[in-house]
Amino acid sequence: MVPPAPPPSTPTLHGLLLLAATGLAPAQQPATKAREIPDSEAKLLLAEFKTEMGANTKNLAKRLAAVQKLEQVQNAMLVAPLLSTVRTDKSKVVRQAAAKALGRQPRKKARPALISLIKKTKVSADPNLLASAIQALGESCYQPRDWALLQSIFDKSITDNNAVNLQSAILDLAGTSKEIDAVDFLIEHLDAPAPEWVDDPNNPPESYWKARWANWSKWKGRVKEALFQITGQKFGSKKEAKLWVQKNRKTLRRESRSSGKDKRKK
Repeated sequence: MVPPAPPPSTPTLHGLLLLAATGLAPAQQPATKAREIPDSEAKLLLAEFKTEMGANTKNLAKRLAAVQKLEQVQNAMLVAPLLSTVRTDKSKVVRQAAAKALGRQPRKKARPALISLIKKTKVSADPNLLASAIQALGESCYQPRDWALLQSIFDKSITDNNAVNLQSAILDLAGTSKEIDAVDFLIEHLDAPAPEWVDDPNNPPESYWKARWANWSKWKGRVKEALFQITGQKFGSKKEAKLWVQKNRKTLRRESRSSGKDKRKK
Protein backbone atom coordinates (compact mmCIF):
# COMPACT_ATOMS: atom_id res chain seq x y z
CA MET A 1 0.00 0.00 0.00
CA VAL A 2 1.27 3.49 -0.85
CA PRO A 3 1.97 5.64 2.21
CA PRO A 4 -0.25 8.73 2.06
CA ALA A 5 1.52 11.73 0.60
CA PRO A 6 0.59 15.23 1.73
CA PRO A 7 -2.38 16.18 -0.43
CA PRO A 8 -1.63 18.72 -3.15
CA SER A 9 -3.39 22.00 -2.69
CA THR A 10 -6.67 21.95 -4.58
CA PRO A 11 -6.37 24.20 -7.62
CA THR A 12 -8.69 27.17 -7.40
CA LEU A 13 -10.43 28.63 -10.43
CA HIS A 14 -8.33 31.75 -10.00
CA GLY A 15 -5.15 29.70 -9.94
CA LEU A 16 -6.11 27.75 -13.05
CA LEU A 17 -6.97 30.91 -14.96
CA LEU A 18 -3.69 32.51 -13.87
CA LEU A 19 -1.76 29.53 -15.14
CA ALA A 20 -3.66 29.43 -18.40
CA ALA A 21 -3.26 33.14 -19.05
CA THR A 22 0.30 33.73 -17.90
CA GLY A 23 2.09 30.48 -17.31
CA LEU A 24 2.84 31.62 -13.78
CA ALA A 25 1.93 29.40 -10.87
CA PRO A 26 0.00 31.00 -8.01
CA ALA A 27 2.47 32.48 -5.55
CA GLN A 28 1.42 30.38 -2.58
CA GLN A 29 3.66 27.32 -3.04
CA PRO A 30 7.14 27.39 -1.55
CA ALA A 31 9.58 24.98 -3.17
CA THR A 32 9.99 21.99 -0.88
CA LYS A 33 12.23 19.05 -1.62
CA ALA A 34 10.42 16.12 -3.19
CA ARG A 35 10.33 12.95 -1.08
CA GLU A 36 12.43 10.12 -2.51
CA ILE A 37 10.39 6.94 -2.90
CA PRO A 38 11.30 3.32 -3.73
CA ASP A 39 10.37 1.71 -7.04
CA SER A 40 7.61 -0.32 -5.39
CA GLU A 41 5.83 2.84 -4.27
CA ALA A 42 6.47 4.55 -7.61
CA LYS A 43 4.77 1.67 -9.46
CA LEU A 44 1.66 2.01 -7.32
CA LEU A 45 1.59 5.78 -7.75
CA LEU A 46 1.98 5.46 -11.51
CA ALA A 47 -0.89 2.99 -11.73
CA GLU A 48 -3.03 5.46 -9.81
CA PHE A 49 -1.79 8.33 -11.99
CA LYS A 50 -2.66 6.48 -15.20
CA THR A 51 -6.16 5.75 -13.89
CA GLU A 52 -6.73 9.37 -12.81
CA MET A 53 -5.53 10.81 -16.10
CA GLY A 54 -7.57 8.36 -18.17
CA ALA A 55 -10.76 8.77 -16.16
CA ASN A 56 -10.65 12.57 -16.13
CA THR A 57 -9.93 13.57 -19.71
CA LYS A 58 -12.47 16.39 -19.40
CA ASN A 59 -11.68 17.40 -15.82
CA LEU A 60 -8.78 19.86 -15.79
CA ALA A 61 -8.64 20.24 -12.00
CA LYS A 62 -8.37 16.49 -11.36
CA ARG A 63 -5.69 15.96 -13.99
CA LEU A 64 -3.74 18.87 -12.58
CA ALA A 65 -4.06 17.45 -9.06
CA ALA A 66 -2.78 14.07 -10.31
CA VAL A 67 0.30 15.72 -11.80
CA GLN A 68 0.90 17.79 -8.66
CA LYS A 69 0.83 14.60 -6.58
CA LEU A 70 3.79 13.26 -8.56
CA GLU A 71 5.57 16.58 -8.07
CA GLN A 72 5.79 15.86 -4.33
CA VAL A 73 7.79 12.65 -4.77
CA GLN A 74 10.97 11.66 -6.57
CA ASN A 75 11.77 8.49 -8.51
CA ALA A 76 13.35 7.92 -11.91
CA MET A 77 10.32 5.89 -13.00
CA LEU A 78 8.19 9.05 -12.94
CA VAL A 79 10.20 10.85 -15.63
CA ALA A 80 8.82 9.06 -18.71
CA PRO A 81 5.10 9.43 -17.82
CA LEU A 82 5.59 13.08 -16.85
CA LEU A 83 7.38 13.79 -20.13
CA SER A 84 4.58 12.02 -21.99
CA THR A 85 2.05 14.22 -20.19
CA VAL A 86 3.99 17.33 -21.19
CA ARG A 87 3.87 16.27 -24.81
CA THR A 88 0.32 14.95 -25.08
CA ASP A 89 -2.08 16.49 -22.57
CA LYS A 90 -4.58 18.82 -24.23
CA SER A 91 -4.33 21.41 -21.46
CA LYS A 92 -1.47 23.91 -21.42
CA VAL A 93 -1.90 24.21 -17.65
CA VAL A 94 -1.39 20.48 -17.11
CA ARG A 95 1.57 20.40 -19.50
CA GLN A 96 3.24 23.24 -17.62
CA ALA A 97 2.65 21.50 -14.28
CA ALA A 98 4.15 18.27 -15.63
CA ALA A 99 7.23 20.17 -16.82
CA LYS A 100 7.60 21.64 -13.35
CA ALA A 101 7.25 18.16 -11.79
CA LEU A 102 10.03 16.89 -14.05
CA GLY A 103 12.39 19.29 -12.32
CA ARG A 104 11.76 17.54 -8.99
CA GLN A 105 12.88 14.12 -10.29
CA PRO A 106 16.40 12.59 -10.08
CA ARG A 107 18.65 14.87 -12.09
CA LYS A 108 20.32 12.09 -14.13
CA LYS A 109 16.96 11.25 -15.67
CA ALA A 110 15.28 14.65 -15.45
CA ARG A 111 18.04 16.64 -17.12
CA PRO A 112 18.02 14.91 -20.55
CA ALA A 113 14.22 14.96 -20.55
CA LEU A 114 14.11 18.69 -19.84
CA ILE A 115 16.86 19.54 -22.33
CA SER A 116 15.03 17.55 -25.02
CA LEU A 117 11.81 19.35 -24.16
CA ILE A 118 13.46 22.77 -24.29
CA LYS A 119 15.11 22.03 -27.64
CA LYS A 120 11.97 20.66 -29.28
CA THR A 121 9.36 23.15 -28.03
CA LYS A 122 8.80 26.06 -30.41
CA VAL A 123 8.51 29.45 -28.74
CA SER A 124 5.60 30.39 -30.96
CA ALA A 125 3.72 27.20 -30.02
CA ASP A 126 3.88 27.43 -26.23
CA PRO A 127 6.25 29.99 -24.65
CA ASN A 128 4.84 29.36 -21.16
CA LEU A 129 5.61 25.65 -21.39
CA LEU A 130 9.18 26.56 -22.28
CA ALA A 131 9.25 28.91 -19.29
CA SER A 132 8.11 26.08 -16.98
CA ALA A 133 10.73 23.70 -18.40
CA ILE A 134 13.49 26.28 -17.95
CA GLN A 135 12.39 26.99 -14.38
CA ALA A 136 12.49 23.24 -13.70
CA LEU A 137 15.96 22.99 -15.25
CA GLY A 138 17.19 25.83 -13.06
CA GLU A 139 15.75 24.28 -9.93
CA SER A 140 17.64 21.01 -10.15
CA CYS A 141 19.90 20.26 -13.07
CA TYR A 142 21.13 23.35 -14.95
CA GLN A 143 24.74 23.21 -16.16
CA PRO A 144 26.81 26.13 -17.50
CA ARG A 145 26.99 24.49 -20.93
CA ASP A 146 23.21 25.05 -21.22
CA TRP A 147 23.56 28.81 -21.31
CA ALA A 148 24.20 29.09 -25.06
CA LEU A 149 20.91 27.28 -25.74
CA LEU A 150 18.95 29.50 -23.36
CA GLN A 151 20.45 32.71 -24.72
CA SER A 152 19.61 31.60 -28.25
CA ILE A 153 15.98 31.03 -27.23
CA PHE A 154 15.87 34.47 -25.61
CA ASP A 155 17.33 36.17 -28.67
CA LYS A 156 14.91 34.44 -31.04
CA SER A 157 11.93 35.51 -28.92
CA ILE A 158 13.11 39.08 -28.39
CA THR A 159 10.14 40.70 -30.19
CA ASP A 160 7.52 38.12 -29.17
CA ASN A 161 5.16 39.85 -26.76
CA ASN A 162 3.73 36.48 -25.72
CA ALA A 163 7.14 35.33 -24.47
CA VAL A 164 7.63 37.65 -21.49
CA ASN A 165 7.39 34.80 -18.96
CA LEU A 166 9.87 32.76 -20.99
CA GLN A 167 12.34 35.63 -21.13
CA SER A 168 11.85 36.28 -17.41
CA ALA A 169 12.56 32.61 -16.61
CA ILE A 170 15.85 32.78 -18.53
CA LEU A 171 16.88 36.00 -16.78
CA ASP A 172 16.03 34.55 -13.38
CA LEU A 173 18.03 31.39 -14.09
CA ALA A 174 21.05 33.46 -15.13
CA GLY A 175 20.98 35.19 -11.77
CA THR A 176 20.23 32.28 -9.45
CA SER A 177 22.86 30.09 -11.14
CA LYS A 178 25.34 33.00 -11.14
CA GLU A 179 26.09 32.22 -14.77
CA ILE A 180 29.28 34.10 -15.62
CA ASP A 181 28.74 33.68 -19.36
CA ALA A 182 25.48 35.61 -19.06
CA VAL A 183 27.12 38.84 -17.88
CA ASP A 184 27.69 40.46 -21.29
CA PHE A 185 24.24 39.36 -22.44
CA LEU A 186 22.62 40.92 -19.37
CA ILE A 187 24.54 44.16 -19.81
CA GLU A 188 23.20 44.48 -23.35
CA HIS A 189 19.68 44.51 -21.91
CA LEU A 190 20.25 47.06 -19.14
CA ASP A 191 19.24 50.09 -21.21
CA ALA A 192 15.97 50.56 -23.05
CA PRO A 193 16.19 49.05 -26.56
CA ALA A 194 16.95 51.63 -29.22
CA PRO A 195 19.02 51.78 -32.43
CA GLU A 196 22.66 52.69 -31.91
CA TRP A 197 22.53 55.05 -34.88
CA VAL A 198 19.08 56.52 -35.40
CA ASP A 199 19.70 57.48 -39.05
CA ASP A 200 21.14 54.13 -40.14
CA PRO A 201 19.01 52.98 -43.12
CA ASN A 202 19.61 49.34 -42.10
CA ASN A 203 17.84 49.76 -38.77
CA PRO A 204 14.85 47.47 -38.12
CA PRO A 205 11.43 49.14 -38.48
CA GLU A 206 9.74 51.04 -35.68
CA SER A 207 7.48 48.06 -34.92
CA TYR A 208 10.55 46.02 -33.98
CA TRP A 209 11.65 48.55 -31.37
CA LYS A 210 8.14 48.93 -29.98
CA ALA A 211 7.84 45.17 -29.51
CA ARG A 212 11.24 44.99 -27.83
CA TRP A 213 10.49 47.91 -25.55
CA ALA A 214 7.17 46.36 -24.47
CA ASN A 215 8.99 43.22 -23.33
CA TRP A 216 11.96 45.04 -21.81
CA SER A 217 9.68 47.27 -19.71
CA LYS A 218 8.29 44.15 -17.99
CA TRP A 219 11.55 42.38 -17.13
CA LYS A 220 14.14 45.17 -16.92
CA GLY A 221 14.25 44.83 -13.12
CA ARG A 222 15.16 41.16 -13.49
CA VAL A 223 18.19 42.13 -15.60
CA LYS A 224 19.53 44.33 -12.80
CA GLU A 225 18.79 41.68 -10.19
CA ALA A 226 20.57 38.95 -12.17
CA LEU A 227 23.63 41.15 -12.61
CA PHE A 228 23.64 41.89 -8.90
CA GLN A 229 23.46 38.18 -8.07
CA ILE A 230 26.44 37.46 -10.32
CA THR A 231 28.65 40.50 -9.69
CA GLY A 232 27.47 41.90 -6.37
CA GLN A 233 27.13 45.29 -8.08
CA LYS A 234 24.12 47.47 -8.88
CA PHE A 235 24.44 49.21 -12.23
CA GLY A 236 22.46 52.19 -13.47
CA SER A 237 23.38 51.89 -17.14
CA LYS A 238 24.96 49.69 -19.77
CA LYS A 239 27.97 52.02 -19.99
CA GLU A 240 28.61 51.86 -16.25
CA ALA A 241 28.32 48.06 -16.21
CA LYS A 242 30.66 47.62 -19.18
CA LEU A 243 33.36 49.74 -17.57
CA TRP A 244 33.12 47.79 -14.31
CA VAL A 245 33.25 44.40 -16.05
CA GLN A 246 36.25 45.45 -18.16
CA LYS A 247 38.17 46.11 -14.95
CA ASN A 248 36.90 43.09 -13.02
CA ARG A 249 36.32 40.30 -15.54
CA LYS A 250 39.36 38.27 -14.46
CA THR A 251 38.29 38.49 -10.83
CA LEU A 252 34.77 37.39 -11.74
CA ARG A 253 36.13 34.40 -13.66
CA ARG A 254 38.44 33.45 -10.81
CA GLU A 255 35.66 33.66 -8.24
CA SER A 256 33.34 31.69 -10.51
CA ARG A 257 35.89 28.89 -10.94
CA SER A 258 36.63 28.72 -7.22
CA SER A 259 32.93 28.40 -6.42
CA GLY A 260 32.46 25.66 -9.00
CA LYS A 261 30.08 27.72 -11.13
CA ASP A 262 32.29 27.73 -14.20
CA LYS A 263 32.93 24.00 -14.58
CA ARG A 264 32.00 22.60 -17.96
CA LYS A 265 31.02 18.96 -18.07
CA LYS A 266 32.12 17.36 -21.31
